[in-house]
Amino acid sequence: MPDPSAAQSSRITFPVRGGALTGYRWACEGAPVLIFAHANGFNASTYRRLLAPLSGQVEIVAVDLRGHGRSTAPWDPDTLDGWQIHGEDLAEVARSLMPRPLILAGHSMGATSQILAAARLDPAPLGLALIEPVIMPATLRVLMHTPAGPAFMNRFPLVTNAKARKDGWADIEAVKARYSSKSTFSRWADGMLDDYLEDGLVEQDGEWHLACPPAWEAANFAAQRHAPIKAARQLRAPIHVLQAGHGSTLRDPKALLGAGAQIECAEEDGHLLAMESPDETRRWLSRILTRLMAETDDGLAG
Repeated sequence: MPDPSAAQSSRITFPVRGGALTGYRWACEGAPVLIFAHANGFNASTYRRLLAPLSGQVEIVAVDLRGHGRSTAPWDPDTLDGWQIHGEDLAEVARSLMPRPLILAGHSMGATSQILAAARLDPAPLGLALIEPVIMPATLRVLMHTPAGPAFMNRFPLVTNAKARKDGWADIEAVKARYSSKSTFSRWADGMLDDYLEDGLVEQDGEWHLACPPAWEAANFAAQRHAPIKAARQLRAPIHVLQAGHGSTLRDPKALLGAGAQIECAEEDGHLLAMESPDETRRWLSRILTRLMAETDDGLAG
């Protein structure tokens, strides 16, 4: 069986403030462009098996966010207080692809950052297709804008676990062995761990290190002073959301529904459904792409 991630793609680079975001492009001349943003700690390469089979439907651009993968844009965990910087970067990527029609998509942090990006764009994208966006409960969103917020988040298990993450191996096989033994990665679809590690590791001083350093991953988990619901309410584009049936980071779906989002639930899947169930996730994404493009064609015909 051919490798679905081997559909023809090319490396691509986008200038942003202070450096560049890198990623992959699957060309489809004349079609709308799907811009995809990954979850915290991962990279564009992780999602190749999810995205590549869609390359005949739309043109695809999957980017490494700042501090991830092969991107060269500078990052500083000491100054990060929210995901606005990722929204700004993604908006720059989107502007560079205009006037092509755009659809913004992403997973987890990448999905939330696409909401922030879309609110900055004029004209608006055709729509958003968001897999498990991170939307904290209203009480926590308020807390994050008080002096106590950062201190609370710095004690959060995701943050403390990221800070303690091992970073430094003698060879790539040692990395694969360690990650394959973890329950999180053992549930991933075949090949996706290899795709993640391809751009998820960098060689420094004879050792292999994480391309997204633990300090930056932890800072992104802790930095929650952005306002995704406010941004969503400003959008003039449809928002489609796929929520996990358990362990979801969409902790306040009513807030997104109030902003006009349409939410579907993958009852059997958890937060990493894009890696664990890429075929089912792709079918949802393909259906949303078809709907958004049809709505645009109907509008033009009208």
